[in-house]
Amino acid sequence: MVRARLSTLAVGYIGRANWDYWDSATGGAMDIVGGVVCPSVFGYTFTEHFDVQGFDMNLVNGVAPPVESKTVNDLGLQCANTPDCQSFNWVMLSDNVLRSYLKNVTGPITAFPSQQPPCTGIYVRDVCPSVSGYTFAEHFDVQGFDMNLVNGIAPPVGSKTVNDLALQCANTPGCQSFNWVMLSDSVVRSYLKTAMGPIIAFPSQQPPCTGIYVKDVCPRVSGYTFAEHFDVQGFDMNLVNGIAPPVGSKTVNDLALQCANTPGCQSFNWVMLSDSVVRSYLKTAMGPIIAFPSQQPPCTGIYVRAYQIKYPFVCINPTLTSYIYCGLC
Repeated sequence: MVRARLSTLAVGYIGRANWDYWDSATGGAMDIVGGVVCPSVFGYTFTEHFDVQGFDMNLVNGVAPPVESKTVNDLGLQCANTPDCQSFNWVMLSDNVLRSYLKNVTGPITAFPSQQPPCTGIYVRDVCPSVSGYTFAEHFDVQGFDMNLVNGIAPPVGSKTVNDLALQCANTPGCQSFNWVMLSDSVVRSYLKTAMGPIIAFPSQQPPCTGIYVKDVCPRVSGYTFAEHFDVQGFDMNLVNGIAPPVGSKTVNDLALQCANTPGCQSFNWVMLSDSVVRSYLKTAMGPIIAFPSQQPPCTGIYVRAYQIKYPFVCINPTLTSYIYCGLC
């Protein structure tokens, strides 16, 4: 016969109860299920039994106030919405009162100098993810202009990353920005938007790294016409072992100069392949220009020398504000 026994939880343990399964026939423990799970907080990384010494922001008479009924999520919101707060801790001092110190640095992180209960430690703000082709404004948003509503609300983010959402926005006609936001249901959602502004502060407290990602204005190059998310297939000039070299620190102006000074070069692109490396192919042709066969980040595309483009089936005017399907132009 097997029965379950609930062990008493020590002070500071947070998570599932610690059940062990007891075999009455042998009088021995069979297995441990569950155990202690320290609470995680969106936008922070937790290190148990470590701390950032000093740099305290919320002292009252030289000490931080007691935590009392606050949760780690409450403290995470408090830190996220306190200017310059980069981390916060849970710590029990000699008076056996659990306190939390807000701190304006992320390190150095050192071990607690004294023994502490489980799940005390330091929560350090994560570095907000950047996305190529977008500018991020933490704790700001574009109100309205939503594109992806289902029953009046955006779907949950789920396992998607900001790069996934950036690709979704970049390949959704009319999408100019997207956000991460946590509503009252504590679910992280992302709204795709048709506008880049106006940008205003969130009306309610938000976790760190929530905010708005706004598409950058794609760089223009004198003497070239740019077509975002379009390309000239083939006609490559600068292959090394069958592939173009990474862009690295080069700008579009650098690549335009390279093309201009390479005999026969008529266009060049920016493209991100399956290896997630941005590369640029110099090309001997100006067309035909076709849509990328796969999703691409914003501001990837083809730069074509900006005199009248002539090739079968498609003519593009120098400003690329319209496509003229005119046969042979």
